[in-house]
Amino acid sequence: EFRRVLFRSETKRQSLIDTAMDSISLIQLKLRAGRKLTQAETTQLNSVLDYIDELNAMDLTTAPDLNWPEKQLSTAS
Repeated sequence: EFRRVLFRSETKRQSLIDTAMDSISLIQLKLRAGRKLTQAETTQLNSVLDYIDELNAMDLTTAPDLNWPEKQLSTAS
């Protein structure tokens, strides 16, 4: 049973990371093209990276008693 719970937690974490990465895909494209970011885009990028760091730092062995970090709803203008 624990293995199943752990697997679900790992799957959820990866899904949250994927969603977070998708939310900054335009920012990543701008950076690859050598374009400058607006202050709002920089703030959003840093917020998403901090969120991903929090997800990766989670100890999933405590599942199902996990406190998932909340993604900051910062949006680029």
